[in-house]
Amino acid sequence: HESYLRRDILQWSDLIKLRFGTKYEDCPSLYNYMKEYTRLVATTFHGCRLDNCHSTPLWFAQEMMDYAREINPNFYINAELSTGNIKSDVRFINQIGINSILK
Repeated sequence: HESYLRRDILQWSDLIKLRFGTKYEDCPSLYNYMKEYTRLVATTFHGCRLDNCHSTPLWFAQEMMDYAREINPNFYINAELSTGNIKSDVRFINQIGINSILK
């Protein structure tokens, strides 16, 4: 991607980029680890904040938050969402079921 060549990529010292792939089979160990983490969060808290949500694959965030709501139907989802495009924001909000966002 040209952004890498121009060095336009923002580097965050407190985040790492995980390689989720496009489906469960691409990285089952990561998927299973994150599903267990989601279970722990959903059984311990009434909600969560999805930090840097726009950088998480939509399919993955949707599956994890659907799972959280299987465990806790009223699970509240707050997301940091900065896609830069209102249509993309709406797609994330609707597919994941986000209750509130931070910009």
